[in-house]
Amino acid sequence: MIELLKIIAGVFGYITIGYIINKINIFPKKLTEYFDLLCFNVLLPAALICYFWQVTFPSINSFGLMLSFLDLE
Repeated sequence: MIELLKIIAGVFGYITIGYIINKINIFPKKLTEYFDLLCFNVLLPAALICYFWQVTFPSINSFGLMLSFLDLE
C-alpha cells in the first residue's frame, strides 16, 4: 500500500511542479502549450504505466469480493 502511495505522490508531484512553473511564467505561452500537449498525452501516461508495473499486488482471493456486489435477495 505504501508503494502505491509513493507512486501517486510522484505523479502529483510532476503535476504540481508543472503548475508552479506555469504560474511563474518562465516560459513563453507557445512553449507552455507544447509542454501541456506532450506531458498530458505522452509523458504522464508513460509514467503511470511504468509506475504501475512496479507495484506488487497482494495475492488475495477476490471471489468473495465479487460476490459481495451481487444482490441475492
